[in-house]
Amino acid sequence: MLDPSRPTTVQNITLAGLAVACGLGGHLALYLPDGGRRQIQAATQQLQPSLRGLIAHTQAAVDSALLSHRV
Repeated sequence: MLDPSRPTTVQNITLAGLAVACGLGGHLALYLPDGGRRQIQAATQQLQPSLRGLIAHTQAAVDSALLSHRV
């Protein structure tokens, strides 16, 4: 996804942001270099507003689903 030896693409950043939004950040971090999670966070802040919104809505939906099962 975010390979330091390759150019970063909007698709890769978006996919990484969606993975983190779904709660997979810990698993994703296993395959990233040191500071990779911060890199994802910084890169997603540079995305177009519509893509940032998609990631935010995804995280809200996942959080809501998790909370509804805990009640």
